[in-house]
Amino acid sequence: MRPSWCSKCEEWKDEYSSGYIDNAEAWRVGNRPFVCRDCRAKAREVRELIGNLKQRRYTTEVNAKAKGYTPCSATLRQLLLTFTTHCQICDKECGTSIHLDHDHETGAFRGWLCSNCNWGIAHFCDQPRLLRRAALYLRRCGYKD
Repeated sequence: MRPSWCSKCEEWKDEYSSGYIDNAEAWRVGNRPFVCRDCRAKAREVRELIGNLKQRRYTTEVNAKAKGYTPCSATLRQLLLTFTTHCQICDKECGTSIHLDHDHETGAFRGWLCSNCNWGIAHFCDQPRLLRRAALYLRRCGYKD
């Protein structure tokens, strides 16, 4: 096996892990620098994430306009930098079903929430006072943190 130099991770890769025969072959095909299989997979994941975030932002904007409130003002870069698959309230792993939460009056991006927490906040009209009263009610009924 002849190793190939990956231009992304800057490591030598063998033919099996590289997906290409050698650097000379990679240069012959469109004069592109060689990139190993692992780096191509990571790049594909990032492209999919960016596409997913663009779609979520667009969907949120359309829904906001249809319902008469201010759409999310976050840039794609802000969404990408803060993206997580865990709910920021209950810490549940949500995968791709995570929701973009934003203030309906100002359009300010607040974070990433699972559907239950997102709906919970919405049903309490985004008012911390009501959420505190609900927590007190549950404690009076015998529920503990």
